[in-house]
Amino acid sequence: MNNPLFDEIAAESRRLLRDVSESNDRAAVITAAAVVDDLLDLLLRGSMLKDDKVVEELLDGDSFTFSTRIDLCYSLGLISVLERRDLHLIRRVRNDFAHSRKPVSFEDPGTRDRCRSLNLAKQFWSGSQPSDTKTWFLSGWVMLANQLSHRLNGSRHAEVAHELGSNVTIMFGGGSAPKN
Repeated sequence: MNNPLFDEIAAESRRLLRDVSESNDRAAVITAAAVVDDLLDLLLRGSMLKDDKVVEELLDGDSFTFSTRIDLCYSLGLISVLERRDLHLIRRVRNDFAHSRKPVSFEDPGTRDRCRSLNLAKQFWSGSQPSDTKTWFLSGWVMLANQLSHRLNGSRHAEVAHELGSNVTIMFGGGSAPKN
């Protein structure tokens, strides 16, 4: 069963890739990070109960950051260890680009090192590797966005836990329930 958002994301992906690849370095990084951040948000929402009010209260707000979404998806088993690592690398590059008053570039040493550490880009470029860091970054981002999109497509909403009733063994505090 396809998640309806999967088809929408797939249709947008070519435009997003073109927009990001044609943007200056700062805009490319900030936009690319926003895309994977949105995918994480959708993955979380697609894995939670279908209770819009509760989900909105939980996920909306200033305290629910990109970093929090990454770690929550990982802790719930929604993303892999390598995806988590790559997402945090992209987040760090995004933070560097978004919060610097100075001109920033993919060729800045710290940025270059982080981008060249993206595991999914390494897997993609297993043979010949691109010489420019922007292509390396975009490759890792595309692979990561693709994997998150597929994870979203396979996500299922959680089900409400059933009530246990009164016939359960009392474990907390020891003993048993009083008899009538």
